[in-house]
Amino acid sequence: QQDLYEFALSFFKYLDQATDQELTNLPMYFLVQTAQLMGYGIQNNYSEREPYLNTYEGRFQPAPGTALPLFDKEQSELTSRFLDAADLNSFTAIQAPPAERRVVLEGYLHFLQTHDSHFKPLRSLEVLQAILH
Repeated sequence: QQDLYEFALSFFKYLDQATDQELTNLPMYFLVQTAQLMGYGIQNNYSEREPYLNTYEGRFQPAPGTALPLFDKEQSELTSRFLDAADLNSFTAIQAPPAERRVVLEGYLHFLQTHDSHFKPLRSLEVLQAILH
């Protein structure tokens, strides 16, 4: 888990210098990157033919899923943009309304809770959302 430690260390150093605008997408960036380092990740097969994210399956599909949370096309497209971001700069440049970012973040957390029995719901999430939004 050396990679995970080094990523977390560099991320927290970056937080000390980040601007307010850069902070908006950093919770999602941290979640996506740490999930990938731990071996979990949503398959980014987003396309016009498969525009709906299914967090239970961890992939995009032709029609909305039946398992909660349900992602509409816009939320699915935003998730795909986050997954496509090649680096921290391109990730922080993504523009999205706070409500959409929150839905995507909560959906990604749900994905992790579904696929990792050790990942428990975050008790402090509501507090963090109140502070950051």
